[in-house]
Amino acid sequence: SEVLLDIHLGNHEDKLFKDIKDKAIIQYVSPFLSVDLQKMAQVFNVTIQSVTLFFSFSFNYLFPYSNIKK
Repeated sequence: SEVLLDIHLGNHEDKLFKDIKDKAIIQYVSPFLSVDLQKMAQVFNVTIQSVTLFFSFSFNYLFPYSNIKK
């Protein structure tokens, strides 16, 4: 990847790509009342377990005023 060649970003590639993917997932689901985890995993080319894990850590961020308990 060209990011590895950048002297400023090279050491931060993994975190940078993780943060970009996390932001994309949040933007993807924000307008919906529900999402299909299978489709979402396919769109982002990850496993359903990865998507589920992401949501388990991000639930409060995505739905800060929700009455639903984890």
